[in-house]
Order: sequence, then structure tokens, then C-alpha cells
Amino acid sequence: MTAAETGSKWVVLQTCGDNAEAAMLRGLLDVSGIPCMVQGEQHRSMLGTLGGYVDLRVLVPLAELDRAREVLTQGQAEAEAALDAEALSAGGADVVVLHQRSERPEDWRAQRRRRFGWITLGIFFGPGVIGILLAMARGCGG
Repeated sequence: MTAAETGSKWVVLQTCGDNAEAAMLRGLLDVSGIPCMVQGEQHRSMLGTLGGYVDLRVLVPLAELDRAREVLTQGQAEAEAALDAEALSAGGADVVVLHQRSERPEDWRAQRRRRFGWITLGIFFGPGVIGILLAMARGCGG
């Protein structure tokens, strides 16, 4: 589904760390009747091993952004409640482990992936590009 089909601008709802997280979020939005698309899925699969460094961004129409945020918040609250209930039932009365939301911003994974991807590209392709530039410089100066 494209912006032209919905007549709305698409905006980023959330950046996901992997395909499973993006698929789960897409399913949650689909069940709620909110159109969405995941940007970066095809790029990830085409790049193979380096694909893990491509951000997966879940996009929703601007008109649906507030409702999508509500659905996402409700889904996270339900998931946390289920994890808490499971921890309580598994641990008995002596051990209580409650799920807590991370204090780190959600983009830290994306920043780390992006940084590592640039370093990897620099290591693999940097020497070749420098060699080509040096050969071109020699050819132009001669």
C-alpha cells in the first residue's frame, strides 16, 4: 500500500531490531485495521549478512498515527502483563520477577547497527576505493 493509494503521508511509528519484531508489530496493526508497511525488509534480504545493519522502520499513514500509537501502547502493556503473570506463576510466592521497560531509547540498536555497518563497509570496500582514486589521480596527473 502506497501513500498515493491512501491519500496520506506515511510516517515512522517505530524502528525495529529484527524481522520478527517488525512482523509482530505489523500483525498487531493489521488486526486493528491500521494500514502499515515495513521499510527496509527487501534491503535486508538482498544484503545477506550485512542486511542486519539496515533499519526496519514501521510506517503508518499520518492520519492513523495516534491510533497506531494507542494500539502499540496497549499491545506492549498486555505483553508486559503476560510476562509478569508468567514470572509470578513460575517463581511461586518466594520469587517475583516483574518485566521492566528498558530505560534506553529505542534507537540505540539502530545507531549501533548503522555504526557497525559503516565500519564493515569501510573495511571491505575502503581499500579498493582508495586504490581506484589513486589510479585515477595518477592517470590525470601524467
